[in-house]
Amino acid sequence: MSVFQKYRWRLLIALGALLSGLAYVFLIEGFLAITKPVQSDVLVIESWFPENLAVLDAAEVIRQGNYRHILCVALDEPSSRGSSGLPVAERTARRLIGLGTDPQIIRVLNIPFENSKRTYTLAAAARDWLKKELPETRAINLFSINVHARKSHILFLKAFPPDYTIGIIASKIPPYPYSRWWLSPKGIYVTVRNTFGYLYAVGFFPPSSTQPVQAARWSR
Repeated sequence: MSVFQKYRWRLLIALGALLSGLAYVFLIEGFLAITKPVQSDVLVIESWFPENLAVLDAAEVIRQGNYRHILCVALDEPSSRGSSGLPVAERTARRLIGLGTDPQIIRVLNIPFENSKRTYTLAAAARDWLKKELPETRAINLFSINVHARKSHILFLKAFPPDYTIGIIASKIPPYPYSRWWLSPKGIYVTVRNTFGYLYAVGFFPPSSTQPVQAARWSR
């Protein structure tokens, strides 16, 4: 009996694991950072990254689209206010205005902080705002940061009624310092965390609820 025949199953399992690992390394970023917009004049921006370069991408998306309503939405975590004392959604809106976005089309939605189900809480708050302010709207695009996009898309779909069409746009600028996620500890952390976040959103997140979230503070 040859060495291959003796250990063929172990070798095949090892080869399969190696190929699966390589596929994950090279394909996962493109899978998570999904961009699939729909026809809509409403853009909802997950706005927890006011100082991130992704705001540049958001401003470019606004310039290229025919949007009449921009909703900057984020949890108002006191520790994230920084030296300005402003909520992150407000700071994101101000950066967008500074980058050329018409302030007349921007609305800011500051949501009381929740330590769990944060993305779903954003989605539910955006849903409640749209029902009140734009009741005829049945299609929106969601802008999210790179590898967080697919998870956000799933949770927005769960939060909104089935008669809504929701597109997704991922920022092109990744939230880590190198062009390949596996080249930095932050890239590894962010990508692996969002992989598990996506799997949880798909397979284990509780059934959707249309109950309103805590009263959000709307401005502008």
